Amino acid sequence: MPQRHVREELSDRPRRINAGRGGDRRPSARVVELSVNHEGRWRGIPLRFTAGSPTVCLPGLDPAEAGQLATVDAKLRHAYQPLARLYVPA
Repeated sequence: MPQRHVREELSDRPRRINAGRGGDRRPSARVVELSVNHEGRWRGIPLRFTAGSPTVCLPGLDPAEAGQLATVDAKLRHAYQPLARLYVPA
């Protein structure tokens, strides 16, 4: 969801609440996806807000997706391991 849309939704919510069609004033948990357009592709992460505090809310993975994620994770770790040895803290 583009940031502009999130801002519009958040700014319009008080009017919807006052009109009686936007929920209530009690703290609630809602999931939104904060995203950014990076090189023509939208990248984002779903967050759940409870009383104003965000928590990452990743969707579940099926077995095939979990396997793909494990494969990519191993490839990235293998690729970056030599670079980690080069880092010397100041």
